[in-house]
Amino acid sequence: MPDTKDSKTATPPGNEPKSSADKAADRTATATVWIAIFTIILALVSGFTLYEVIEGGTDTHALAVAAGKQAEAATTANRAWIVVKGTSFGYIKDKTGVDRASSIVVLTNTGPSPAFHVKIWRCAQVRSTEPQVESTMPGDFPTDCDDSEILGEIGKDVPEIMHVNDISQVVPKNSLVENWHDNGKRFYAWGHITYQIFPDDGKVHFLNFCLANSLNQLTACRNGNDGKRECCARQQAN
Repeated sequence: MPDTKDSKTATPPGNEPKSSADKAADRTATATVWIAIFTIILALVSGFTLYEVIEGGTDTHALAVAAGKQAEAATTANRAWIVVKGTSFGYIKDKTGVDRASSIVVLTNTGPSPAFHVKIWRCAQVRSTEPQVESTMPGDFPTDCDDSEILGEIGKDVPEIMHVNDISQVVPKNSLVENWHDNGKRFYAWGHITYQIFPDDGKVHFLNFCLANSLNQLTACRNGNDGKRECCARQQAN
């Protein structure tokens, strides 16, 4: 007959007490599961955060671009614009009675703000070929050129009237052709204007003009430099 005491204290199969190694293994497995769960959560949170950063960066860049365009538009709307506003052409006699070709070129600041440090060189000559307008005065026409005339500051809608005359050649009345389709000489007035829209920013704005006689006024040369559009701007050399 079995021992009653032993049967009461015997451990059923499968319920034996776990060893220290088994308990450590269980804890490791549990920890691994939680680590995996936290890793997934962290990855999701990090991905969302990265998306927000990227989207925020895109928004910030877009705002910066928009702000830059608004500032540029505001500057363009409120800055000075020097243009050739009007012209005239005619035949005259100088003080000694010699026939000359004469023109007037009117510069005007059409912008709402003053133009600062306005300078101009200009030339006039009766010739058979159209001149090239450069940033510096040509050295081979000293008689009919005015180099680096300083006009200073020009306010809004203030006309600056310049007499641009060929003073070196005899030009009888009605002796010039009036358009480039005809062969012959024409009167040309051309020049280069520089100015600043802010007095101390060091950036120089400039435009060229090239004009030829047509009836009683001057019209744009074939290259289109009528003086009504600014060419560009450059940083002033120190």
